[in-house]
Parts: sequence; structure tokens; C-alpha cells
Amino acid sequence: MERVLRIRMLMSADRARLGQSASSVFSTAMVKEAENQIHRRCRAEAEYSGTTAVSAYQHRDRLLVANVGDSRAVLARRDTAGNLEPVDLSNDHKPSRSDEKQRILAAGGKVDQSMFPMDPAGRRWMKAGPERVMDKSGMGGLAVSRSLGDLALKPVVSSRPEIVERRLDG
Repeated sequence: MERVLRIRMLMSADRARLGQSASSVFSTAMVKEAENQIHRRCRAEAEYSGTTAVSAYQHRDRLLVANVGDSRAVLARRDTAGNLEPVDLSNDHKPSRSDEKQRILAAGGKVDQSMFPMDPAGRRWMKAGPERVMDKSGMGGLAVSRSLGDLALKPVVSSRPEIVERRLDG
């Protein structure tokens, strides 16, 4: 019951401040509560580890999808011939995404590939792999730009969900 009251309080405060729909505020409040639980119960373990999350909520003809990280939500829809076709409902939060890269840089982080030595003496280095989130000192190396946990990289790595609302037809 305590968590429900806390979520309701977060919802009313956020809704008034942001002018969001109730369902959008609910998703944001749920992520805030999860992040609070991580801070209280798992702080040491969550310093350098985390998770991604996706959730979907349907109300009548509306579908709300909240996403943090690179977890995927996909809907199967029938085309006019009766074949199933996939519809992406979420977008991955990767540091290579231009809007995510701008957010990371504005928060004081860096986006770069990992570096590997090419000779035993370490005189030549090669970049390899996907772009990663790093703090201003170059430490980190997280391949997602949003997560729950990964506390050492906050606020560069965000836990704020990206929320997409869609109208469902037929």
C-alpha cells in the first residue's frame, strides 16, 4: 500500500508539472519507484550493473509503451492478405542515436568506441565495437544510453522512460 500511495503522489506531482496524460505519468512514476528501490536495496550491486525494461498498457483503443534501454516491444498485425507483419512499438536507447548522443554530451558524458591495444607494448590502439557511454574521464563503456541501475554513470545514463502512445485500429 505504501508503494501505491508513493506512486500516486509522484503521479499527481509529475502530471501537474509536466501536463502529461495520466497513463504517461503512471509509467514514469513506476520507473521512478523501481529506481528508488534499486537505490535503497541494491546500491552496491547496482553501481556498475543495471537492467533495461519495457512495459505496455492498453486502455480501450490506446496502447502506451514505456521503454528504458534496449528491451523491445513488438506488435504483430495482419496485413490485407492476412499475413502477420511486425510493428515496432519501442526504440532502442543506444548512444549512437543522435538525440541520445546529444543528451549524453549535454550531461557531461562521452560517446566513443572501446579501445584495444594492437601490440604488447601498447603503442598502437584500435577502436572496435559499438559506440558506448562513458563518463567524462572515459570510464564506463555501457552500450545502452538508458537503464535502471548503472548508478556510477548517472546522470549521463538516464532512467527516464521514453513513452510512446498509439491508437489501435481494429
